[in-house]
Amino acid sequence: MKIIKRDGSRQEFDENKIKTGLIKAGATERVAEHVANEVASQVHEGMTTEEIRKLIIKKLGELDHR
Repeated sequence: MKIIKRDGSRQEFDENKIKTGLIKAGATERVAEHVANEVASQVHEGMTTEEIRKLIIKKLGELDHR
């Protein structure tokens, strides 16, 4: 499915980019995999990268409160 980047271009959604970014930011492999899977299940055609970023932050916050 295609998502919309900040510059307006469309790109194929890649769940691995979320996982890689989270690991680079300091998340464990397990947390990164979990968040990436959760977010990927909610992404839909035409979603913006900003909406995806908000979902990632929400999921990280939910993990922090467990």
